[in-house]
Amino acid sequence: EAKVDQCFHVLTADCSYRKSFSILTRNITNSRNSNKEMKVFVGKTSILLTPGSGHSAYSTDIKIKVNGTDITLPSTGRYTIKDNKRDYVGDLIRSKDGVITLQFLHCPIMMGPSVILRFDGFKSEVKISPMYKGKVCGLCGDLSGLQLNGLVGPERCTYSKPELLTASYRVPISS
Repeated sequence: EAKVDQCFHVLTADCSYRKSFSILTRNITNSRNSNKEMKVFVGKTSILLTPGSGHSAYSTDIKIKVNGTDITLPSTGRYTIKDNKRDYVGDLIRSKDGVITLQFLHCPIMMGPSVILRFDGFKSEVKISPMYKGKVCGLCGDLSGLQLNGLVGPERCTYSKPELLTASYRVPISS
């Protein structure tokens, strides 16, 4: 588990020429067990998942914004995200336990989503189609299956320590 701070860090991204998506994460506070915030870009669409004020280990309250607009997702419901041209981007699903699942980039060959993000406010889980093997980068690695490639930074430099890798994927706060 990467130790990120209050700046966003690239968890995973399409680093091919397409650059079709990126998933960023950050701690909201500076404590070790801090709530996390997720920012996802799919094409030109941005999705922000932020634990609400009532969020805790016992009560999952996650606020959702798509392109800056608040989205209300029922307690066990689905919301289809469309871009400015009204084309399909992905689906947001809230499970009974309050976990938010974002699935996007549907792959016709695999008959399902290419990327799935599950987020409960504290932890995230990302599943990526094997078609992205060697084409993604970020703190999750490149999916090549080679352990050494798990410590490769954005400039293709290999780092000796996970802390250095984490720092290399830090996204500076823009002013």
